[in-house]
Amino acid sequence: MGRAGNLGWDALAAARELAFAACPPAAAALRKELAAATLTLRQSDAAYRPPGPSGTPGGLVRFDADRPVMVLADVHARPGYLLAALEYEPPGSGAAMASLLAEGRAGLCVLGDVLHSEGRGARQRWSRAYEEYLRGYPEPSPAMDSEMSAALAALRIVLALTVAFPGRFACLKGNHDNLAAVDGDGDRLAIKFAHETPMAAAWMRSRYGQDMLAAAREYERSLPLMAAGTGRPRGMGWAASHAEPARALDADGILGYHDRPDVVYSLIWTDNGSAENDSVRDTLAVLEPLGIDPDGVWLGGHRHVDGRWAARQGGRFLQIHGYGQTRAALIPPGRRFDPNRDIIDLEEPRPRC
Repeated sequence: MGRAGNLGWDALAAARELAFAACPPAAAALRKELAAATLTLRQSDAAYRPPGPSGTPGGLVRFDADRPVMVLADVHARPGYLLAALEYEPPGSGAAMASLLAEGRAGLCVLGDVLHSEGRGARQRWSRAYEEYLRGYPEPSPAMDSEMSAALAALRIVLALTVAFPGRFACLKGNHDNLAAVDGDGDRLAIKFAHETPMAAAWMRSRYGQDMLAAAREYERSLPLMAAGTGRPRGMGWAASHAEPARALDADGILGYHDRPDVVYSLIWTDNGSAENDSVRDTLAVLEPLGIDPDGVWLGGHRHVDGRWAARQGGRFLQIHGYGQTRAALIPPGRRFDPNRDIIDLEEPRPRC
């Protein structure tokens, strides 16, 4: 999967190969990739990911102010969405995002929810997969095999980028990033079109065994909850999490999130309209000693919004997720984020013959 900043590792070629994989991966490959990404996350540089009270990497990752950062909305089993981001050439850059990441000239942040499709045709596929689930997933189980092939392809791209570009790439934890179907530690079972979380866990157990679910859980527990830009002039900063913070959070809780399931839940499960007033403002204020702009904008996904984005909390929180949409936010260096200018739609690539 390559080493940090290794220009010999072709991120685009690797992502293209994974994005159009027709079958689930071999167990040995997936196990190795999960272990490598988990180790990378646990060894994160303290300047990039400040440690919590226990000394382990905390729930916040910090991106440098002097490079642009692309923020992607929820992935939901769309490896092509990730590939589109890597192929995208920001205006004036002269290179694709994959090259900019390798050269240290840009950052990429994903808002999580790598698993569980929800776009066009997802409801019908989940319905067919549920019937297979009730039969114990005989081989083959076409609907669920197809669903998990896409989900694991997206996950493998994220794992590869995590290892290749530490400090430049981050995937935040979302509420669907719960492959082991844990109901606790801030996680809940995601049930939308069917019983997605227990269905995916049962499929993984039937195809790979319980040890793979344990490895996936170790990886998911190592994911950060929040990202932010540091060193930017006041009013030009930014932060991001999967969901809108449900309430004002404290720095110790965010950094020590492994012991704070309430903080995990607050940043991955908040429904639209249920956050406390000024939770964004008050959380950013307590993070100012960590270099976070108290007047910055906060980006999130989690729930579908009509239009290109939805503004909450007086415009301090911008939600960019839409079913089946390939939305991205480009955080520019040197000026304030402008959603009219800086929220774009990527073009998802098709297989190349």
